[in-house]
Amino acid sequence: MIKTDIGYLKAPYYEQRLDSGLSVVFLPRKTRISSALVYVPVGTYPHESSLGGTKIVDGTSYLLSQMILSPSYRKQLAGKGILSRRFQDYSYSAYEVSTLGSLFDATSEILERIKTLPVEEEDLDAFRRENALFLEEEAKDPVRGVEEDCIENLFFASPIVKAKVPSLDVLKRVHASTVRKLLSESYGGMNLTLFLSGDVSVKDVMDHFASFPLRTSPKKGENVPVTFTEDFSKARKAYSESRGRQPYDLLCYGVKFPKREELFQQYGEMLFAFYEFLEDVLFTANAHFQNGILETSSDLLSTKLEQAGEETFLLLTLRCGKESALLSFLSDYLSKLEKQIDSALFTSLKEKYLAKALGRLSLPNTALEGFLKAYPNHLSYPALVHEVKRMSYRDLKGFLGNMSGFAKSASFRKGGE
Repeated sequence: MIKTDIGYLKAPYYEQRLDSGLSVVFLPRKTRISSALVYVPVGTYPHESSLGGTKIVDGTSYLLSQMILSPSYRKQLAGKGILSRRFQDYSYSAYEVSTLGSLFDATSEILERIKTLPVEEEDLDAFRRENALFLEEEAKDPVRGVEEDCIENLFFASPIVKAKVPSLDVLKRVHASTVRKLLSESYGGMNLTLFLSGDVSVKDVMDHFASFPLRTSPKKGENVPVTFTEDFSKARKAYSESRGRQPYDLLCYGVKFPKREELFQQYGEMLFAFYEFLEDVLFTANAHFQNGILETSSDLLSTKLEQAGEETFLLLTLRCGKESALLSFLSDYLSKLEKQIDSALFTSLKEKYLAKALGRLSLPNTALEGFLKAYPNHLSYPALVHEVKRMSYRDLKGFLGNMSGFAKSASFRKGGE
């Protein structure tokens, strides 16, 4: 296996692509707990409209991910001393197992599940019945609603406007044959990356997985990519308004970033270090921002920086007191971002970030979740942390100066009377 060691992080890791096509990333840790994470580069953002002649409808990836790590299967794993978690974003689906027992036994459980998962119509019907209440409540969530409105305001044609958690009505249109097709095409050994961390040796890892049986990827059929034309220079709509049943007003303010390829050409991997900092340095840990929204009788509910394909956007969701005052403050604040931070705040947040990263890398499960965060951008977590360490106050100020000119939009949801 190929070793990479960024010395001061004390977290050397090893990488190898096996003959089966499986990519393995191993982080040795002298801990009682061991963890494994299976990464699949297929999330809720649709890159193909059809796979091998089968149309992939909205909600297919979500359903498959839920079925792989279903509540009943998680209970089975827990009975064997294995804790499990499911992650899904626009760009990936991932399945984590952690145990105080055998790392290899726990890993074999989830890999075998992916290989042998049965997908029939009755399985889909059972999932929809069991999760109907959750999906109906999600659809009614006013915060989700105002955020989806803002995303639709930002983008002209991108499929990123489709919800990460589909509605029950959308899921009813997904057939078992479509889910099986996605499983067959996207979950074969050639597409998987296996992250491992625990108190085992490199030799043990190679010996165990060198000939491990995986789902075989079929020969590539005729896959039809999703095509669209997006204007990254402006928002589709500057403002929208709707009414909800929540007892307070909501405002979501969005920033639409330029095309990912253009940003990467300008900033390289430092771009992703900036992304690690934006939410804290500008909003959650910025006294000027917090005082500004307080003066409008508003509260920050959440911040989100999302990436998929060539698209990136930032959302601020607030419980809104004085709408016009809040809109005015946000518009002014986000038009002069380079002036909203100082070197003391930057230094403090950077030190906290690096300390937290060292802590995260010390435990297998949190370390692998760090790798998961960085991997969609073709970085390891230690490499991402190193980019943050390299980042200067001047670097960040320069990026924020450019970000001040990015396209923006807002959505307002009036509360019920």
